[in-house]
Amino acid sequence: IASGATLWVGSAVFAVSFATLIFSGPGAPDDALAEGIGVVLFSSAVSAVVVASASSMPVVAEVQDGPSALFGLIAADIFSGGLPQELMLPTLEVALALTSIVSGAASVAVGRLQLGTAVRFLPQPVVGGFLAGTGYVLACGGWKVLTGEPVSLAGVEDALANPTDVYATLLPGVAFGALLTYATKRSQEFYIIPACIASSTAAYFGGMFLFGLEPQAVMDHGWLLGPFEGVGDGPFPFKPLALDPLRLLRVDYDYVLDQLPRVATTDGFW
Repeated sequence: IASGATLWVGSAVFAVSFATLIFSGPGAPDDALAEGIGVVLFSSAVSAVVVASASSMPVVAEVQDGPSALFGLIAADIFSGGLPQELMLPTLEVALALTSIVSGAASVAVGRLQLGTAVRFLPQPVVGGFLAGTGYVLACGGWKVLTGEPVSLAGVEDALANPTDVYATLLPGVAFGALLTYATKRSQEFYIIPACIASSTAAYFGGMFLFGLEPQAVMDHGWLLGPFEGVGDGPFPFKPLALDPLRLLRVDYDYVLDQLPRVATTDGFW
């Protein structure tokens, strides 16, 4: 039970982090992050229940970082493509759903046809390069989440132009990353990551308290996620497509088709 509860905490934090990576950034609608967090948390819960109950082996399913990085590229392209804002989220959600469906179908086909051994023909440089590229995309996403700026010379200059934001977001983020790296290398205990998350969160708010900052003031500065407008309106504030099929009428399917190369790349990662 303790392991399950600990894993739940870590999975929830990962889901929120990856939702932030995908559903935030330049051009994103105002309600994108709130809806995205709901989508990823709900999907994570459903995946965990289905895999745990249907698998013949004792496995745990949770949101993965690699596909999330590629999803972030799909989202960035949709948010910056000139679509009307009311079309952005339905289009993105259909693109992500299509990726999941194709990934699942491909995995079933590989298993049924017993093609799993074909992976031995993948050259190591291809695998290593793909993982390195995914790591770079994740690092760029982390920079974007911490600073709100793209990874570029101008973006770095803009991010460092405000010392307050540097001390309030960038340096704590780097420090937490260093702590997490050190702690996970020192120990593989199941509670290490949740303990790092809890202690770092407490330390962050402790620092805000010492500087006399109220949580609302911290949020107004943009140092916390939110505010989430419309959260709590109904049992499913993120409006899943299955419960709101009329949203499918607000999908730009040309944009979805444009994302097919990235969909194929994500399927290959799975």
